[in-house]
Amino acid sequence: NTYSAWVVYANPEGLGPEDLSGVRPGAGTRLDRWALSRLQGTVATVIEHMDAYDCTHAGRAIAAYVDELSNWYVRLSRRRFWDGEPAAFATLRHCLVEVAKLIAPFTPFLADEIYANLIAGAAELDDSVHLRDFPEPDAPVPDLYFRTVGMATKPRRMHSAAARPTSDASLGWSRTPGTGT
Repeated sequence: NTYSAWVVYANPEGLGPEDLSGVRPGAGTRLDRWALSRLQGTVATVIEHMDAYDCTHAGRAIAAYVDELSNWYVRLSRRRFWDGEPAAFATLRHCLVEVAKLIAPFTPFLADEIYANLIAGAAELDDSVHLRDFPEPDAPVPDLYFRTVGMATKPRRMHSAAARPTSDASLGWSRTPGTGT
């Protein structure tokens, strides 16, 4: 879902790596900083599990991050993508490139395909994800505020999102005024 969101939103804009070269990922909103903070935490977790030869938990950490990226970052940034905001695209692209590097040991062909599509035309990057270094967490401690606040409110948001399709509750707008339908 997350990669397809990139394809759906970035391809019509005609965005390539050169179009985002001057935009720093995370320079936009708090949501951008949250996505990067979660990415850094995920990188650290994956490295910790891989060093302990625990590939199952490393893979689960990547899957959890991709799920959160899809369900929270992409969903809450749709308007920014529709408006063509460079910071949103730069952050999503950076996250996807790093995820491609993280999944390379697990799904080599898929990782290479995603990476090649994301970096197409970028002269400074290698042609294959397998020629890149494995991600390392940034030296400073990731922004723990965004990770903890996001995780503290996540269960409530998940329950409300899960209950909405099964209830007859209106979302606050209707197609026919006054009817709720």
